[in-house]
Amino acid sequence: MLSGALAALFVGSLTNTIVGIALPTIAGELGGQDRVPWVASAALLTMTVSTPLWGKAADRKGPRPLLLAALGVFVAGSLVAGCALSMGVLIAGRALQGVGAGGVLALTNALVAGLVPARQR
Repeated sequence: MLSGALAALFVGSLTNTIVGIALPTIAGELGGQDRVPWVASAALLTMTVSTPLWGKAADRKGPRPLLLAALGVFVAGSLVAGCALSMGVLIAGRALQGVGAGGVLALTNALVAGLVPARQR
């Protein structure tokens, strides 16, 4: 369980790096150079807003089921962003990815806290 949670955290972090590298090419294809900053900002803004919300929900329901939900939201955002034919859809997909990534970030930490004794953390 721990290795799966850490792998999810790695993938969530890796996406920002991948998008940053590919963004000039993507923007050239979609014709939206003026909206390039929003591609990264949308994900970061929604991740920042959603992280404490996921954490509060985990206090009530536990981190495991919510981690799966967060991964589902992240995958849905990835599908939207990956299939985007315009910058607006790409930004919306990245925003959805940010909501999922915020959950993965908060819930992975909560899951580790539940699995590993405080003395070993």
